[in-house]
Amino acid sequence: ELDTISNNYQLVAGREDDFCFTHAMIREVIYGAISKPKRVELHRRVGSSLERRLPDDSLLATLSWHFDQANDKGKCIKYSLLGGSYSLRRSARREAKAFFQLVLARTEDDQSHVAERLEALEGLGDLNISQSTPREWYSYYEQFLELNHDKKARARVLAKAGECWDQLGLADGKKANDLFDEAEKLAEED
Repeated sequence: ELDTISNNYQLVAGREDDFCFTHAMIREVIYGAISKPKRVELHRRVGSSLERRLPDDSLLATLSWHFDQANDKGKCIKYSLLGGSYSLRRSARREAKAFFQLVLARTEDDQSHVAERLEALEGLGDLNISQSTPREWYSYYEQFLELNHDKKARARVLAKAGECWDQLGLADGKKANDLFDEAEKLAEED
């Protein structure tokens, strides 16, 4: 079919081992013409095919997107978290934020993915002010603390939240001290 389209209409260009669209609008029109069930299935198949190429961190964004489009929530969350962590390590903060926010969107009101939501919240907090306002930065840690009751994890995030308050002067110094004190107390208990 692509050969025919290429030869008759010049809408796609054949290359050595693949095809590309001659204009983005053509790609969008053709994509839009595919039925929703067929698109979902194609995204699932592409995602599954790409999974066989792992480990290749450059595929994480593509995997996240294909599984999101395929309505495969579990795999979308998995690859979004991996992509967020990978982006954070590379200091690609904008990309990391997008991955972690996708995880929050897909785990909202879903008790079966609390651990993944916690990982995304901490990741968003760890981005700190470079991609967030000070209040937003702190709010991710605050949400984490509301959901997590594990002492060790709470101590770690309380220390980060205290640092956030301390460095950014988000209110009074007493709040930062209270956060640090609670983190130390939990660490001692553990």
